[in-house]
Order: sequence, then C-alpha cells, then structure tokens
Amino acid sequence: MARLGNIFDAVGGRRPQRRRNPLIELILRYPELIIAGAMLAIVVGLALYLDTGFVIPDGRISYYLGFRYAIPVIFATVWFSLPFLACWLSGGTDPLTDMWRELGRNSIYLGTFVVVMWLHFHVKMWVPLINPARFDELYQKSDELVQPLIDVFITVRVFVAEHAFAVDLWYLWAFVGMFFAAFAYHCVIDRGFFRQVLIATLINQCLGALSYLIAPAVGPFIYLRGENALASRQQDGMWAAYNELVVNGAPWLSEHGVSYFNAGLAAMPSLHAGAAWVFLWYAYRSRSVLLSIYVILFTWIVIEAVVSKWHYLIDLPVGISLAALSIWLANRICAAAPLGPVRRPGT
Repeated sequence: MARLGNIFDAVGGRRPQRRRNPLIELILRYPELIIAGAMLAIVVGLALYLDTGFVIPDGRISYYLGFRYAIPVIFATVWFSLPFLACWLSGGTDPLTDMWRELGRNSIYLGTFVVVMWLHFHVKMWVPLINPARFDELYQKSDELVQPLIDVFITVRVFVAEHAFAVDLWYLWAFVGMFFAAFAYHCVIDRGFFRQVLIATLINQCLGALSYLIAPAVGPFIYLRGENALASRQQDGMWAAYNELVVNGAPWLSEHGVSYFNAGLAAMPSLHAGAAWVFLWYAYRSRSVLLSIYVILFTWIVIEAVVSKWHYLIDLPVGISLAALSIWLANRICAAAPLGPVRRPGT
C-alpha cells in the first residue's frame, strides 16, 4: 500500500485527503467547546441524579444578594465587543473579513464563558443536596490556630475603612474589575495570552464548582460577624435560603430557584482568590501594565475574603492551588491546540 502511494505521488497525483467533519474540526480548533461540553455533561448527570431542572435566571436573582449578579456577564459582553469594534475603527487590510473573524471567535469565547458560569452556579446551588456534610467546624478551628494573622487582616481593613469611603463595595468591584480588565487587556492590547487567560478561567470555574462537593462549608459568618456590613446582610439572606433548601430539598428549587440561583453558599475553596490569582499570574507573565494594580487588588481580595467572613483562611491557599492547576492545564492545552498567529486588530 505504501509503494502504491509512492507511485501515485511520483506521477504527480495527490492522495485523496479524508475530510474531517466540520463539527469535529471546530471542536479541535476551540478546546473551549470541549471544556464547556464536558461540564455540561457532568451537570446534566447531577441534575438527573437530583431529579431537578435547570434555572434560567432573571431579575429576581438580585433578591438574596442585593445586586444583580449579571454584572460580570454584562462586562463580558462589553469585552466581547472590544476587538470587533477595534477592527472596525482601525481599518486594516481587510476590515470586513477581520470583523467577521473576530465576531465568530468571540461568539465562541463569550458563549463558552456564559455556559460555564451558568453551569457553575447550578453546582454551587446544589452542593447541600449532593453532599450534605459540612466541615465548617473543622475549618473554624483552623482559623483559631492562625488568629494572630487574621487579626492583622482586621487591623488593615479597619484602618482602610477609616480613611476611605464605600469600602464595603470594594470586594465585589475589585474582583469584577480584575475580571473585566484582564479580558479587555488581553483581548485588545496583548492577545498573546488571551486564550490562556480564558481557558484557565473556564477550567478554574469548572473544577472549582466540582471541588465545592468534596469537603463543603458554608463560611465563618455562621460563627462570627464580619467587618463588612453589606456582606453581613447578604450572608443573612443567603443563610436563611440555604436552610430552607436543606429542609425542603430539591422541590424547593422549583419555586425559589430563580431567586436563589446565584446565592448558593460554598466557602471551600475560595474561587474569588483563585480567579484573581489567574489574572494576576498572566499579568505577571505578560508583563502587563496592570500588574502593580492587580497586586493591590489581589491583596485586598485576600484580606476582605477573611475579614468579611466569606471565607476561612484555609480556603484561600486551596483556591490558589486550584488556580495554579488550571493555569498549568490551560498552558498545555493552548500549546497543543494553537489557534494560529495572533494578530492585533487593525495590524
């Protein structure tokens, strides 16, 4: 057969090429689809196990938290439009083709991000139904062993609150700001690390959601009030809803799932610290101008996560370790499935 092929080549012919299925080609070209698809399969399996349905969130998801958790998705949509607009504004050799290319790629990126986050919140919501065990007492004892360090965090937080304003909002906006700025920067200015940032974020959100099920905890606020009054009010509402879910089980979600969708309690591991570490790491690797700002924001997220009693201190290194694993996997995936030369819009 090999000799026949050589003869065929020698007379100037071409061997017939087996064409791949376009869907398979798309999946191999965009591993983001594989990540989202694998997460979808797992979450569908969990839904069948629990005999519960999926939630399509609407405006009522702000009920327990006091704000709309659609903010990150809105920011992601803005991020999605940036390179598309950059192509249109800058002209370039073939701006129309560039715009359509960006539109196609970013539709996949934004779509997989939204799907993964949607599935992530389902798992987080279902944690007490899948694994009703709670390890809060163990984690609280670990906090007591490092209380002097926590006291330092509290001192820093109190000092900042005395000399600044709206400090209770900083935790959320520091995280959302890192999220948006990282994607916007790597989407428009330094595209060489964009896919690593995206894929590491997707993996981190998938693995993080599943990690919630291993050794679940609600959070240290069930023992002590934190320094953040806004967080304390949110915790009260989320804790009341959590207990209703535990008592009434999956049927409770059919009536309250829409408003409870983003209010699931899961302290271990800290994915806020983990996701922030992903952004900080790639800011360092890409020598981003954002690095010094990100160091400050990451430090604040670590301090506030503990002081506001969202997280036990042990949650943070576990979340960061999970982020490190996500970064490692993302780098290898991107090396094995390159998208081709990355060109800044309009160049």
